[in-house]
Amino acid sequence: MQPASQPPRRPGDPGVGHAIRRLSRPQGVRYILVGGVGYVVNLAAFAGAVALGVDAYAALIPAFLGNTWSNYELNRRFTFRSRSARGGEATRYFVVGLACLITNYTTFHVLFSLVGIPAIPAQAMAVILGLPVGFFGSKLWAFAR
Repeated sequence: MQPASQPPRRPGDPGVGHAIRRLSRPQGVRYILVGGVGYVVNLAAFAGAVALGVDAYAALIPAFLGNTWSNYELNRRFTFRSRSARGGEATRYFVVGLACLITNYTTFHVLFSLVGIPAIPAQAMAVILGLPVGFFGSKLWAFAR
């Protein structure tokens, strides 16, 4: 018997664990490939801005914008193969991107300012830690069919 706080399962419903495994198969692989491109764009924009003397925290913004734009286009066409109108979908993707930026910024702050890891490695780690936020936000909301 399930606890009263959980909604009853329908017969044949395999549960959340199965749903997560199902979500992460082919789309997860494509998302990681696209994310690799975005990762390079992000780190290149971040490192370039830092090399030009931009404060590390301010450099997160051009990195975020470049990464979000390139990943939106690639995820739309390759990962989720969306045919939806761009307006609402792009807005939702940008909101997911903002959630990723918050995750990234917070993680970067902890690694860079509190732990003392240099800016570029801290940013490299922060981007990776934001990956699940972006994938599930994109899959379940931004590109939901």
